[in-house]
Amino acid sequence: MIRINLLSHSRKHAKDKNKSGLTIILSFFFILILPLIYYYFSFNGKVSFLNDRIESARTKINKLTTINNEILGTKEKLESFHKRINRLQHLEYTRYNPVRLLSKMTDTVIYQRMCLESLFLANNVVDIKGIAMDENTVVEFISRLEEDDFIRAVNLKSIKKRLDEKKMMFKDFEITCYLRQ
Repeated sequence: MIRINLLSHSRKHAKDKNKSGLTIILSFFFILILPLIYYYFSFNGKVSFLNDRIESARTKINKLTTINNEILGTKEKLESFHKRINRLQHLEYTRYNPVRLLSKMTDTVIYQRMCLESLFLANNVVDIKGIAMDENTVVEFISRLEEDDFIRAVNLKSIKKRLDEKKMMFKDFEITCYLRQ
C-alpha cells in the first residue's frame, strides 16, 4: 500500500478556509456594522441638535411667560387706576350736586307763599317736604321744578290740610324729584 501524506495539504487547505471565514466576517462587519455605526453617530448628532433647540425654545417660553405675567400685572394695575380715575371723576361731578340743588330750590321756591321744611338727597332722588299757602302754590312750585334741566322727573306724594294756631289754613306737601345724571 502506498501511503500519501496529505497532512500538509489539509493544513494548507484549513488555512485557506480560515482566511475565507475571516474575509466573510470582515466583509460582514464592513457591510453591516460600519453603516450602523455611522447612522448611530449621525442620528446622535441630530438628536443632540434637536435637544439644544428644544432647550432654547423652553428658555424663550420661560422668558415670554414672565413677560406675559408682568403684562397681566400691569393690565390689572391699569384697570385699577381707571376705576379710581372714573370714581374720582364721578365724585368731582357729583360733589356740586347738593350746591346746585340748593341753588335750584332757592330759585324755584315761591317767595312769601311757601317754605321748605326738609330736603333729603340720596342716589339722585330728592325728597322735599314743605308748607304752602294753597294748592295753586304747590302746583306752581311743581311746574317750576319740571321746567328745570337739572331735574328729570317730579312726583307729588301727598298734600294735606293743616290749621295753624291762628286758624290759618296751610297745605303740607311731599314731593319726590329725580335728578339727571
